[in-house]
Amino acid sequence: MKTIVLSGYYGFDNAGDEALLAAISGTLRELKPEINIVVLSASPRRTQELHGVAAVSRFNPISLIQTLKRADLLISGGGSLLQDVTSWRSILYYLGVVTLALILGRPVMFYAQGIGPIRRPWARWLTRVIANRVRLITVRDQDSLNELKNLGITKPPAYVTADPVLGMRAAAGLTEKKTGIKTENSLFLPTTNASASAAASALTTDSAIASATTSYIESDAAIAPDISAGTATGTRRRIGFALRNWQGMTGFKAAVAEAADYLTEQGWEVVFVPLHYPDDLAATRDIVGQMQYPSRIIEERLSVQEVMQELATFDLLVGMRLHSLIFAAALGVPMLGISYDPKVNAFLEQLGEKPVGRVE
Repeated sequence: MKTIVLSGYYGFDNAGDEALLAAISGTLRELKPEINIVVLSASPRRTQELHGVAAVSRFNPISLIQTLKRADLLISGGGSLLQDVTSWRSILYYLGVVTLALILGRPVMFYAQGIGPIRRPWARWLTRVIANRVRLITVRDQDSLNELKNLGITKPPAYVTADPVLGMRAAAGLTEKKTGIKTENSLFLPTTNASASAAASALTTDSAIASATTSYIESDAAIAPDISAGTATGTRRRIGFALRNWQGMTGFKAAVAEAADYLTEQGWEVVFVPLHYPDDLAATRDIVGQMQYPSRIIEERLSVQEVMQELATFDLLVGMRLHSLIFAAALGVPMLGISYDPKVNAFLEQLGEKPVGRVE
């Protein structure tokens, strides 16, 4: 029996990364039902329970070495593993796991990764040296492929693919239930909205985020009956916010609170969905604390399936988290993206869209 080891940001209660794990492991099992999958996880027991795979602690060097010795392949990814914006320790860890596998003579593949930003010179050098020794690289967008070339990573074959979450069958099933449209193996994407795109291209300030959201609602209200007719929300439309903390967010939070209050006045139900539990709750509570009207915060930890079930009921999603936007695309939910990282821009560009605002 072949053993594949998966290395990524797994076991940290981040719905996006857990969805990546579900999608990758599901695809591997479909191709090779007898395959043995072992995940390097921050919470091995929870990973085993949620995904039905073997898991070992990513922090235990002995377990890590023993696991890689038995591996027939190490898959690094998906997600934004090779970047040093959130922390230089992160890229050092993931490159370290890859290096250990290479030392042990195990083949390595980068799977649907988002590459960069990598700003530190030593991190760029280390990435180039190590990545040029892996067998195969797939990236989730053209910007990542360009960054590989900029880094001087030219030896392994490299291809642009899509984020694995876009192909999740659970998304197709929820979309069919929501809309009545049978998707089969095709991806049900939201229709590109010309007015939202035009408005987005001119937005640069925090206050513009609030006006962009409200302008989208007002100018495109005609689409609401078609969307809400296929949901379980009845006549009251629902808008979801999937946000995170980031530097320079003071004005941004006030702008979102203003937009959420306006939407409440217009009869919308406002729901805040933290995708990284409990980290995203702090930003959400700050925003709700500035609102004049009550709104719903999902306080409990949700599984990937529960997150997607919640998002499937929305008539519009406003998201900072990349995978909130990817979930929305897979579910056919119209979206407005707020950029804090190039990966958000890259994904929206694939849909022919631009962010409605930016958190610098």
